[in-house]
Amino acid sequence: MPIGVLEPLAIALRTTPEYLMGWTDSLFKGNVPIVQLPPIVEKYNMLNKDGKDRVEAYINDLLASGNYGDDTAATAWEKSQSRA
Repeated sequence: MPIGVLEPLAIALRTTPEYLMGWTDSLFKGNVPIVQLPPIVEKYNMLNKDGKDRVEAYINDLLASGNYGDDTAATAWEKSQSRA
């Protein structure tokens, strides 16, 4: 990948060129996170297994209802479920 493309791509993806090139597996550059997780992800990560299972079941129910899904995201979700 040309170096002129790598830096803007890393910025757009909120990561580093080193991470994109596979030179590091770290999600941190020094003490600073490369990717800032949305608050909902941070809260999800605080749950135990039972809590995570309940969240996932609730999300599946919302998507299955057809009332709450983003068409683009729902299509990706449906594709991932067909592979599972």
